[in-house]
Amino acid sequence: MPTVSIDIKNTGFNGWTRLYAPTVDAPYWRDDGGAAVGYAEITAGLAEKQRAEIDEIHLAAITEIARAGITLARGGRSQHGAARATITATKRLLDEVIGMSPASSWAPAA
Repeated sequence: MPTVSIDIKNTGFNGWTRLYAPTVDAPYWRDDGGAAVGYAEITAGLAEKQRAEIDEIHLAAITEIARAGITLARGGRSQHGAARATITATKRLLDEVIGMSPASSWAPAA
């Protein structure tokens, strides 16, 4: 799946901000600088139509990441760690919708 970006302006950002949807390699919303941005921050104050568009992008990303996790899980023991991390990322993305797993929990490993 190609990287999907959106330009957004809401109460959480100073002016228009480009955001990138989660991917298998970076399973969290992020800004141009790569910093994690939470789902709640992205959708705050948006009209229902805009929020629905973001929801569809979010769901498509979750589906793609889950698909990658399932594929990795079929790779046997050697892929177990990667499969677990990928599948866990889908759970965290779902948790964000109900206010769990804040953006700060997505800090990439150093």
